[in-house]
Amino acid sequence: MTGLRDTLTHLKTLRRDLAQALGAETVEAPVSASTNVAALRQVADFGTNPGRLDMRLYVPEKLPKHPALLVALHGCSQTAATYDAGSGWSTLAERNGFIVLYPEQQRGNNPNRCFNWFVPANTHRDSGEALSIRQMIEQTVIAYGIGRSRIFVTGLSAGGAMTSTLLAIYPEIFAAGAIVAGLPHGSAASMSEAMQAMSQGRTRSVEQWGEIVRGASSHHGVWPRVAIWHGTDDHIVRAANAESSLLQWTNVHGLPKAPASDVTTGKHRLRLWKDGKGRNTIEVHTIAGMGHGVALAPGDQNSVGLAGPFHFDVGIASSMKILEFFGIAAPAAGRQRKTAVVADLEPVDPTEGVHGILRNAGVLNDTMTGRRRNPPLGAEVHRIINRALRSAGLLKKSDDR
Repeated sequence: MTGLRDTLTHLKTLRRDLAQALGAETVEAPVSASTNVAALRQVADFGTNPGRLDMRLYVPEKLPKHPALLVALHGCSQTAATYDAGSGWSTLAERNGFIVLYPEQQRGNNPNRCFNWFVPANTHRDSGEALSIRQMIEQTVIAYGIGRSRIFVTGLSAGGAMTSTLLAIYPEIFAAGAIVAGLPHGSAASMSEAMQAMSQGRTRSVEQWGEIVRGASSHHGVWPRVAIWHGTDDHIVRAANAESSLLQWTNVHGLPKAPASDVTTGKHRLRLWKDGKGRNTIEVHTIAGMGHGVALAPGDQNSVGLAGPFHFDVGIASSMKILEFFGIAAPAAGRQRKTAVVADLEPVDPTEGVHGILRNAGVLNDTMTGRRRNPPLGAEVHRIINRALRSAGLLKKSDDR
């Protein structure tokens, strides 16, 4: 009876959290044209692809001899194109001359397009989705002469959790990574553990978190530097997970508990840990009052991205700050590419309680609940979206339904 009571209490908490989160963050598909969603090129042949992922690339017009590579992992309910629209990676790539690789989840793997960060078969070295992404990276490195010391990874939500995993299981590949509204590697190995991790975090000692990473590969070299971004009002993936990621990576790097600096400017708290050479090794960015998503500053003339579902105008340009941390870009005005929002997000019904949050996190699918798909958008909304996509070259008339 105790186990049942605990489970019911846990489900009640998740239902409350979903209602709070969706009060300000109900997922609605964008319906108007905007700037800065680049047409991404699909690459079909990149390896055995055991995780059955799609591969998309953005390659700017001008590249240096050995360009950097940014691996960008979208969140649940997103595609590569919608994540690019919100975060602005392709615009920054055009300005600064690096390539963006977008692994893209398929509904056949997860009905909400979440990377399966809680399924061991997809999060162990050289297996499943993780190996598919590794194969994409290698194909891109060879094709474009990527500097092997200039490979970076970032991701949002489920993509943030997969970012943690890639840094842990392939530390020799990445110079640095940025975990945005994600979870530390080893947070979950089942659906029930994923529920717990998302809603309240997992309690482990500093040493235990570090051992999870050290045990994920045979690596004994330099570890990737890590930036962590999270909103204090994230009710989908609790901010406790950011603190666990911090514990994990300070332990791996052998850094002290106290940061070298701790500065709050407005809503933005930044804690820094430095290595013996004074280089920023771990950054933790906490955004007061922000929910589950990416921090943007659209009003900044040098900023990028598009405010919308899971992308919030809070006056902080996180994408640019991440690139500065990586050391592959600095803020600079650049030519804007005309593109459009790809509207493929499905609304989450707040009355569905725990089912909505579980599907949005990728730990529950429609077949488990008998849920029907959301009603289609109205005809006028579809016309607006399709006009925008055609003008951006992302949709042909023959594709318009």
